[in-house]
Amino acid sequence: SADESYFVYLIWQEDWTSNPLSRSKYIKGKLVYQTSPHEAKYFSRPYAYRDGVLSIPAGAALEEDIHELMPSNSIQRNCIMD
Repeated sequence: SADESYFVYLIWQEDWTSNPLSRSKYIKGKLVYQTSPHEAKYFSRPYAYRDGVLSIPAGAALEEDIHELMPSNSIQRNCIMD
């Protein structure tokens, strides 16, 4: 919901613009965060930053439990697709 806070722990960059002269720039990946700084529970969800606009899709279905402080390679799954 709009009043939720995410305490970001890690930003995973899965893909980004490789051509520095490209007109359109983007980064996409996952945010790893806590919903409470007082609990050692971590979650991830996809994000995309394109041409100055940050998109973080809403919905509990996109939230994944993270069981380690340094996520495994499974964090690469389900990043936002074009």
